[in-house]
Amino acid sequence: MYPFGTGAETTGQVGEAELLARLKDCLRAVTPATPEGIGDDCATWLPPAGETLLLTTDPVVHGIHFDSSHSPAAVGTKLLKRNLSDIAAMGGRPGPALLALAMGADLRTAWLMPFLEGLAEACVKYAVPLVGGDLTAATNGTFAATLTQTGSATRPIPRTGATAGSTIWVTGTLGGSLASGRHLSFEPRLEEGQWLAGQDAVLAMTDLSDGLSKDLPGLLPEGTQAHMDPEAIPTAPDTSLGQALSDGEDYELLFTLAPGKLLDSWPFETPVHTIGQIVPGTPTNLLVNKTDGRPLASVAGYEHFS
Repeated sequence: MYPFGTGAETTGQVGEAELLARLKDCLRAVTPATPEGIGDDCATWLPPAGETLLLTTDPVVHGIHFDSSHSPAAVGTKLLKRNLSDIAAMGGRPGPALLALAMGADLRTAWLMPFLEGLAEACVKYAVPLVGGDLTAATNGTFAATLTQTGSATRPIPRTGATAGSTIWVTGTLGGSLASGRHLSFEPRLEEGQWLAGQDAVLAMTDLSDGLSKDLPGLLPEGTQAHMDPEAIPTAPDTSLGQALSDGEDYELLFTLAPGKLLDSWPFETPVHTIGQIVPGTPTNLLVNKTDGRPLASVAGYEHFS
C-alpha cells in the first residue's frame, strides 16, 4: 500500500490536534495513564530492583526499511520487534517505549492507522507499554518512525567480553530474509537471550541485523580472528553461504562461550549451532575458513550509507 497521495484523506487535511487524538485512541490499549504514560513532558518508569536499565532506539524509514509492497501493519510490528531484538541481545526484558513520528502532510491516514494498529498489537503481544513520544512534520513523501525502547537485565551481556579460545554460536538460520519476508515476520529472541544471560559461560552477545560478516567482528577481541566452519553456518532454505554471511536482517542471536564450555541444555525449539572459534591472529582477515586459513567473507554485510 502506497503511503502517500492526495486522492484520499491525508495528515495535512486532518491537522495536528485531530491526528493526535486519533493516535491516542488507536494506542489506548497499550498506553498507561499519566505519569507512567502519555500526558506529561516525560513518562516515568522504575526498573525492577537489582536490575540494570537498558536503552535502545531503531527506526523504520520509507524507502529504506520498507516500501509500498509491505503492509503498514507489518511495518508497525517490525518497528517494535527490531528494537526488542536489541533488548534480547543484552539478555534483557522489555520495558516501556517511546514513539517519534516524522511525516509529510501527504501521508494517507488510511496508511497511518493500520501502521499504528500493527504497532499496538505487537505491544500487546510483547507486553510493552507505549508511554509517549513526539509528532513532527516533514517534507512530503517522508515517513520515519523511531522507537526508543527501554528494558532491564539482571546480567546484561555486552558485545565485548569474549576471549581467545571462546567458541562462536548462533541461533536460527541465516540469509534470504528479504526474499522470504523474514525481515518482517521474525521473532525477537527475548526468551533465548534471557536464558543465555543466566549462563555464566556466555561472555558476549549481539543480534544479527547487518549480517554475520559485519556483526561478528564486533565480538572479537583485539589481535584475534574467527576461525569458521562454513559447513556449520546454518543457511536458510534456498540461500547461499554468501547470503547467510551478508544479507542481514536475520535478527538471530550471535554469542560466545568461554573456552572449554558447552551449553548444558537448550530448552527452546529455536535451533542453536556452534560455527567457529576465536583464535589469536592478525586482524587483516577477521573471518577465515578454519581448514585453509583463507578469508571466509569477501563482502562486509549491510552498509547503511552505500
